[in-house]
Amino acid sequence: MSITLISFIGTGRKKINGKTYDTTEYDFGNKQIHTSMFFNAILKSEKYQISEALIVGTSTSAWGTLLENNLDSENYEELYLAIEDSFDKGSINTDLIKQLEDALEKIWNIKIHCLATKPEIDNDNAFNIIAEYSNHLSGFENKHLLIDITHGFRSMPILLMSALQLNESMSMNLESISLIYGEFDGSKSYVRELNAIWQSIEISRAVNSFFQKFDPEALSELLSPFWISGAKALDRLGSSLQGNLLIWLDEPLKQLNNALNENITNQPMWFYPLKKLLYNLYREFAANKTKSELCLCIADMFAERKIYGQAIIALQLAFEAFTFEYYDEPEDYYGDYEKTKDLSSGFLTNKSLTWKDKEKIKALARTRNTIAHGGSRSTNGGKPQAQNLPSQYKNYRETLIRVIKNIKGC
Repeated sequence: MSITLISFIGTGRKKINGKTYDTTEYDFGNKQIHTSMFFNAILKSEKYQISEALIVGTSTSAWGTLLENNLDSENYEELYLAIEDSFDKGSINTDLIKQLEDALEKIWNIKIHCLATKPEIDNDNAFNIIAEYSNHLSGFENKHLLIDITHGFRSMPILLMSALQLNESMSMNLESISLIYGEFDGSKSYVRELNAIWQSIEISRAVNSFFQKFDPEALSELLSPFWISGAKALDRLGSSLQGNLLIWLDEPLKQLNNALNENITNQPMWFYPLKKLLYNLYREFAANKTKSELCLCIADMFAERKIYGQAIIALQLAFEAFTFEYYDEPEDYYGDYEKTKDLSSGFLTNKSLTWKDKEKIKALARTRNTIAHGGSRSTNGGKPQAQNLPSQYKNYRETLIRVIKNIKGC
């Protein structure tokens, strides 16, 4: 597994002996590395399959520390002195950064990028720094990151995580992130790894995907090790919602209810708030006594998530389900095209309906068909406009609610 190492470097504090950071022995378990820079320790440990690295600092960071262990070469010594001179003067230039990258690549035999941003990190320029981080991250091919937060300003890892979130939304598609730091403790220091960070990201992704898109795959995979019945129930419910199989939700909802009422053992701490969310979702579904009410509820859920195409399809299903309920037809006929068509046509002859309401219900069916057929043209040849869907949904919903209320009141 090829890994990209991201490390930070700060200004440090110059010691009497000329060193910026104290030398210590970093304990990697099977190997101890004696160095002042944890970046060096990580690479010397050979514990990780690192193929490239990004070192993040500012123009006033102590970049020369990266060469302190390699001053036996005249080339590196000359570069080190030039970098130290620029450090004493207050800022490193881009030419020295490039020379440092070349030197470090020769030392470690991997691709190395050095990013030196402006030394001031405040509210005015924070997003520009995030953008710089993001641009460098987007150039990485590796999907596995190891982030070393030992050195550097405290704000840097926070800004980096923001940059990662930004890139993630643009399909960076990382497969893992691990955090590591060297816990300085005098002559011997400890290596700490925080892989739970990535687990938290995976959970967040999975929960968001289910509750925003009803996509159950990732969440079901996370739940399976300790709640197999719940994972299966979410798979079935999510697939039914995404597939618009809304009139057949009774069984998936029953399955979810049974799973929620189980005594779940060995559940992780992160599951407790999720279980509450799932309870609330089930209750929102279960509060609807009829299929038409359930379909209307689901239509609203899609609309809340700005999925207006499916919302309108669900709204049409709510109308069709109501016609079955109005004519007291058995559920055996649900899903029968001809029966549904006959009931809908018959319902529109009801004298209690206004001409305007009839036309709106017919328009709902036409819009539903347009969406279901990928945006087919209307009878007069006009192309559908996606930006009209929110207002169409609102108007159709108001009409359907009014019609149902009036009919039930008759």
